[in-house]
Amino acid sequence: MFKTNILINKISWYFLVLAFFGISSGFFGLISQNAEAQEISTAKHIFVFVREGCSACAKEESFLKTIKDKNIKVILLDITDKDNYANFSKIVEKNNLSKVTPITL
Repeated sequence: MFKTNILINKISWYFLVLAFFGISSGFFGLISQNAEAQEISTAKHIFVFVREGCSACAKEESFLKTIKDKNIKVILLDITDKDNYANFSKIVEKNNLSKVTPITL
């Protein structure tokens, strides 16, 4: 009877330890996912409408390449693309801007 109680206690302890590690690994996994989600949500985007042959656009691109912050992503939008030009036109009209490039948002 005494050996049976010891065996039951060992098995109970074993399952308790497994449960603890299972719960803690799930908890730390959630913390890790939350940190990744927070990193993604803190990313900043710079949108630049550009066109081929624009010297000011080339200077802007050179300057933006010097940004070392990993949380800033530069997205160049060439207005020779139909969709990019449509968005460029909407932004220019809505904000009463001159229709020139580059326009940086």
